Amino acid sequence: FLKLFKICKTKRKILLQIRDEVELFKDIKNQFRECRRIYRGKDEIDLVFEFQAWMGDQIELAQKKIAEANDFTFYGKNADEEAGYIANMTNQMRLELYDLRVEAAGFQSAHGAGDARRCIYCNEVWIKVEGCDGVTTCGTRPTQMVDVRSYEFAVLGTYSFRWTNRKLAISKHKQRQVQHKRYNSKIGCNRSINWSEMPKVSLPEDLVRVIKPVRMDEVPILSNDVPGASHWHT
Repeated sequence: FLKLFKICKTKRKILLQIRDEVELFKDIKNQFRECRRIYRGKDEIDLVFEFQAWMGDQIELAQKKIAEANDFTFYGKNADEEAGYIANMTNQMRLELYDLRVEAAGFQSAHGAGDARRCIYCNEVWIKVEGCDGVTTCGTRPTQMVDVRSYEFAVLGTYSFRWTNRKLAISKHKQRQVQHKRYNSKIGCNRSINWSEMPKVSLPEDLVRVIKPVRMDEVPILSNDVPGASHWHT
């Protein structure tokens, strides 16, 4: 009975720790909603992209914290149970992060990043990042590198996030210039085409992963950086 009581007490302690980490994660996200109010336009869009990446890092830190606090080894008879605790916490955090991922995907899809179409003459596949939906020429491309969120994003903001004393602080500490690049090679048949009449095509899976960051499996259930995690993965 005493042994069973000890096991139940240990499990309860772990579950309470997980609850605290998830509540902390929610608190950070809720404070972000308030902090972002002062940002507008391109600054706000950059902020959302960078914050979701930072929150992904916080999930990994929480995994390490729970594993180290409870001496998880992810090895032996308790391996699956230990991984289950981490998975439980991670899935709750993933759910909190999901709406930010959807918002980021919306910034991209609003500028045609997910809309690929095929030339009916030469079968070259294009993504339209500027211009209208009418007549154009197959092979006409931008003269510089384009951020698929908007052709106005020549300068990207870079932000730092700090969580101290249960307060989220955001600072914009520098800007990053998008490098311009001219395209010299000839692609396309140079014939007149109408974007609205071109047949849509499915995008390669690798490209879909880049432009639609809504897939939550990008946040691993158990990061390889968590001590001992490699035992469970193998």
